[in-house]
Amino acid sequence: MTRKRLPVTRKGISHSVVIGDKHKLYIQTGEYDDGQLGEVFIRLDKAGQELRVYDVLATCISIGLQSGVPLATYIHHLKGQHIEPSGVTDNPDILIATGIADYLGRWLELKYLHK
Repeated sequence: MTRKRLPVTRKGISHSVVIGDKHKLYIQTGEYDDGQLGEVFIRLDKAGQELRVYDVLATCISIGLQSGVPLATYIHHLKGQHIEPSGVTDNPDILIATGIADYLGRWLELKYLHK
């Protein structure tokens, strides 16, 4: 399997959301020239060591996307995951998230799946 690296200079989206009134999540993406998703970065404000696993998740998603794994595969497995923190969000398109993975999957679906 060949890994298709992103261009050195690329477009993407920077997004922030609050989940459960206290966990601020930052998602940043990198796109290929055609607008397809090629990388994801996740950062949490005031994240404890146990939440750093999301850095690893983002790296795995990025490597998979660059190696040809369809985004829909990740979305299918992320959506509906019940892992704290969860709760109401400040995103009017995703009012409630059952966890960070669920939010990430649903947000990626909204922004990239039908591009």
